[in-house]
Amino acid sequence: GGGGRDLVPMDVDLSHVAKVFPYGRLLPIEVVVGGLSFPTGRIVHELGDEDDIAICVAASVSVGYHNPAVGGKGGDSSGAPGTNHKTYSTKDGF
Repeated sequence: GGGGRDLVPMDVDLSHVAKVFPYGRLLPIEVVVGGLSFPTGRIVHELGDEDDIAICVAASVSVGYHNPAVGGKGGDSSGAPGTNHKTYSTKDGF
């Protein structure tokens, strides 16, 4: 456990991540450095622990759908600076 000092994302099995979504198309998943690691003072060898470091992970999931019948109503293709995706206003029902 480098405690985040290495600045290299953890190895994440993305096929396991994909299994939690029951249907639809999974867009690319980006694994980045972040989260929190701290010593717990406990090592549980039965669980495969090699050290006493606990790791907390934060994840963000965005769910939506594309409906061609809407014809882009409510869409703003400009997006935020530096982005190339559509954004929608929640006040318009999107």
